[in-house]
Amino acid sequence: KLKKSEPTNANYHYKFGGALGMKAKSINKFKALSLLDDIENAFLTAIKLDTKHIDARWALVMYYIELPAI
Repeated sequence: KLKKSEPTNANYHYKFGGALGMKAKSINKFKALSLLDDIENAFLTAIKLDTKHIDARWALVMYYIELPAI
């Protein structure tokens, strides 16, 4: 809800991506596949909104590193 109420807040997009990532790790791998685009888009949007958002950049790196494991 926060992401929709303040679409220009990079931190909300970052947190949303992180929440989806945690959910993807805890559910069936086939169901997790449906979340991958949303996770990546959330981190990319956070970085686009705030190019100095280090946590979002690091989360995107970790996403790309862990993606083969999913």
